[in-house]
Amino acid sequence: AVPLHAPVSGLPAGAPEPLAGVPILVPRHESAALRRIVQWRFLRPIVDALGLVGALVLAFRWPQEPVSISEGWPLLLFPPLVMLLLLIRGMYERRLRPTILDGVVPIAGSVSIATMSVVVLQVYAGGTVTISSVAAHLWATAMLGVGGARIGLIGVQRVARARGVDGAPTLIVGAGNVGMRLARRLV
Repeated sequence: AVPLHAPVSGLPAGAPEPLAGVPILVPRHESAALRRIVQWRFLRPIVDALGLVGALVLAFRWPQEPVSISEGWPLLLFPPLVMLLLLIRGMYERRLRPTILDGVVPIAGSVSIATMSVVVLQVYAGGTVTISSVAAHLWATAMLGVGGARIGLIGVQRVARARGVDGAPTLIVGAGNVGMRLARRLV
């Protein structure tokens, strides 16, 4: 077994071509900071939480319609509820090829269900009726915040993969038709 990131022993230093029978190894590029950031498992939850908290603060302090926390306390349950719904829908799992369209429906559904839930909670438990514009502002800013952050993360991940920063070394055993197609697909 030959490690993928180690040099092959027995190869002359100035050999123009690899020797017969010696595997050709592609050098592994390690960009420590960007690789760790892109592959960090808590990146998406933290970015979502920041977008949701920003939407909540903006909804509470909307110009000409500020709401006090004592009146809108059920709205504080909005970020954890959205994140729980996204977790249930599998949005925090690492995907091989994430697309924008695959993320739109779960984000829109989770934000909408959470918004409806906090409005119902406000009406029944809070005793006061939530201003409908506050819920609409919260929904719209959360959709833009979480959706925009996810689109940005997908873009960063695609750039990282195109530059060879993201991904894992892979060894394909077998050089037949299937092995060649698999290698082209991975590249």
